[in-house]
Amino acid sequence: MLISTLSQTHPTYTPLVWQQYDALYRGGEAFRGAIDQFLPMNPEEPDAVYSARKVTARYCGYVGPLVDFFAATLCAAPFDTRALRAGVPVDPDPFYAAFKVDCDGLGTDFVDFMRARFTAACVNGRAWWRIVAPSDDGAAPINRAEYEARALGRFTLEQLAPEQVLDW
Repeated sequence: MLISTLSQTHPTYTPLVWQQYDALYRGGEAFRGAIDQFLPMNPEEPDAVYSARKVTARYCGYVGPLVDFFAATLCAAPFDTRALRAGVPVDPDPFYAAFKVDCDGLGTDFVDFMRARFTAACVNGRAWWRIVAPSDDGAAPINRAEYEARALGRFTLEQLAPEQVLDW
């Protein structure tokens, strides 16, 4: 395969724009650190005047509170798992209860994980995550007991930054 093929990116892959969106969402020091991107130097402007403009520039960000409000409203309801077998309610597999309180293997609640992904989607226009299968270290389990002891059915979620996904 050609390196040019592997190096292709999606037409909407714009990491610099995503960095600007993140700075506008977070405001404060994040905005201040990227002020050169938002406040360009005017032609024929002396360096001292430009530096003074950057120091006195202010940003009143409404994006962060608005996105956070919608994320909190969307994720306010508790997560509930229900299972049906032949139309009859049954107790769901214990995996789902464990997954709900630790969906990424780091102790993150599923609702908190999805709230963060929703926020990322609002800020960047997209959000990515992947399902990570546990490694069997090249040795298949002998039986169901070994499968469960090695937690080979314990899939987790992993969030991905938009910059990590070049093409889709």
